Amino acid sequence: MSEENITFDRKLYKVVGHNAKLAREIAGLNRKEAMQLIWAYRNDKMFANRVSELECGEKKIELKTVFKMCEVYGCSADFILGFSDEFERNNLAAKYSGMVFQSIRGSVLEATEQLCMNVSKSISHLPPFQGELLKNSSKQLTEVIKKHSHDLVFKAEYADVLEAAKELEKNVAMFEMFFAKQMRQMELSMMSLLESENSGDEMSSLKLTHNIEFRKPEKV
Repeated sequence: MSEENITFDRKLYKVVGHNAKLAREIAGLNRKEAMQLIWAYRNDKMFANRVSELECGEKKIELKTVFKMCEVYGCSADFILGFSDEFERNNLAAKYSGMVFQSIRGSVLEATEQLCMNVSKSISHLPPFQGELLKNSSKQLTEVIKKHSHDLVFKAEYADVLEAAKELEKNVAMFEMFFAKQMRQMELSMMSLLESENSGDEMSSLKLTHNIEFRKPEKV
């Protein structure tokens, strides 16, 4: 057997092993249950060895084993062999659902990543938690002082305090304005991202299975 054929066989075993493991997990079976159902074989001490070897892609896989896996897992042979990412057999609804899911999956992942990056960037510009606490305390202080600002005795005795309170009130207002601008900027950033995603950008898709490039027949 040529080196090219050996390499191809190894790739095929890897693909079938990978997809067999995925199909077993989708079917909700552990290795012990799978081995008992596929080979009707029981071994309490080494029950997972045969399934593990198959799923690792290191062993040659017999055709009847592939057939039995499709039967036990309820999946299509195309899924096991890597031709299709459609798991169900003869299920048109599942086929279309899978196509829709795969078509939007890439866009959703990309949009989520961009959204998280934008939010993270915006949050980094927001004032720290201690600043918010200081703002609230300052606001309470200025409100208390304003209640006494109409008292002539208090006004005469604590004129400098009233002046400082006015300056503090002005700074609190500036702080709140800055915070509001940052929140608005975050909101606009997210809206812009969502609008760009809805503008008809080309959607990317990812397959559940590995693809194999089959050799093209040589021209005679």
